[in-house]
Amino acid sequence: MKFIASTVLCLLLAHVVAGAAAAEAVSYPLSVEDDMGRVLSFPAAPTRIISVGPSTTEMLFAMGVEDRLVGIDRFSNYPPEAEDIEKVGGLVDPSIERIVGLRPDVVFMRDLSQQHVERLDALRIRTVVVGSEDVAGVYGALKLLGWILDARDEAEAVATVMRDRLARVAQVVADVPSEERPTVFYEVGHEPLYTAGPGSFVHEAITLAGGVNAAADVPSAWSSFSVESLLRRDPNIILVTLEESLEAALDGSRAGWRALSAVKTGRVYLIDGDAMNRPGPRLADAVDSVARLLYPDLFREDDDPHAGAGAGE
Repeated sequence: MKFIASTVLCLLLAHVVAGAAAAEAVSYPLSVEDDMGRVLSFPAAPTRIISVGPSTTEMLFAMGVEDRLVGIDRFSNYPPEAEDIEKVGGLVDPSIERIVGLRPDVVFMRDLSQQHVERLDALRIRTVVVGSEDVAGVYGALKLLGWILDARDEAEAVATVMRDRLARVAQVVADVPSEERPTVFYEVGHEPLYTAGPGSFVHEAITLAGGVNAAADVPSAWSSFSVESLLRRDPNIILVTLEESLEAALDGSRAGWRALSAVKTGRVYLIDGDAMNRPGPRLADAVDSVARLLYPDLFREDDDPHAGAGAGE
């Protein structure tokens, strides 16, 4: 991601590393390149923001600039305070009329909405496409938002917390031999059964947590998966995101599932699907939570600031 500006980006923040100087204020007019490769110019820091993308909304809240949000998509449900912000439709069907009526300085959109980006561009509504398909992409998105909103310190602070948490997990699981790492199946959906493969942030999260994705060889990031394939692979651990999926897996009501090792040993766990599925700040929380489920003997519960993430009994 390329940034065009007259100021130099500081590498360390004063409130993160003692003695480091805070970043200089962004100079406007500012030009940046978004994740569609478009160079966009900002005459001043935007004060009226619309976010069409739950992961972007979570980044903006984590950065502490939620007071500038005048509209969000209907799937942006975290944190709870997001409920009070006006909704402008979905990710692929945002209301152009509602967006225009809110008079935004900028609309942050996902790359799912190219036709809507073009429509808003034609209406002279400034749009920025924010893409974050993995942990590195989250850091890049935070950096982009920090520049545009003149909130680089805040964005870097969020990224630092993520890096620190992921580094702690990596340190804990580093000595687990590859042959002893548990296989993990992640249920994206049931009827039909869907899972996450290579190229998805879920696959990366499982790997960072010290697990081996049981669907590591599926042909796409999000893929259908047969029960027969699940039985053949017989994963050590199954992660689900719905209470009914947890109950169905453990009570034997799913055909064939009783034969699975994870079901026999009770290692089917309910996790926060939004945190796991969204490439945003909570992805680090998801990795930490999954690592604790995979290796309960390696983590102390009292050192988990997010203790209480749901797990199946």
